[in-house]
Amino acid sequence: MSLYYVDKVVKLVTHSEDLTARRRWLERPEEVLEGMALTPEERRALLLPDIAALYRMGAHPALLPSFMALKDKEGSASLMARYLSLVKDLGHPSIAT
Repeated sequence: MSLYYVDKVVKLVTHSEDLTARRRWLERPEEVLEGMALTPEERRALLLPDIAALYRMGAHPALLPSFMALKDKEGSASLMARYLSLVKDLGHPSIAT
C-alpha cells in the first residue's frame, strides 16, 4: 500500500494553491494519478471517490472531507455529517508514516 501517495493526491487536489491541480483532477483525474505508486484498490478509491475505503486504508482523516467536497452534489451544509456517517463504524485508522 502506498498511503503516502494517497495522501499526496488528496492534499494536492484539495489544498494546493495551484488551482490547475484541482481543475485537472475534476476534468482528467487519471492524468493526476500518472506516475503515482498506487495499488489498483487505491486508484479505484481515489477515482470514485470511495471515502470509506480511503479512510480504512489510513488516508489522513483531516484531508478526506475536503476531498469529498470536490465532487459533492449535496452541498457543504451536510457534508461533515455525511462524512462522519461514512466513517463512524470504521474505527480509528493509523496515520503513522
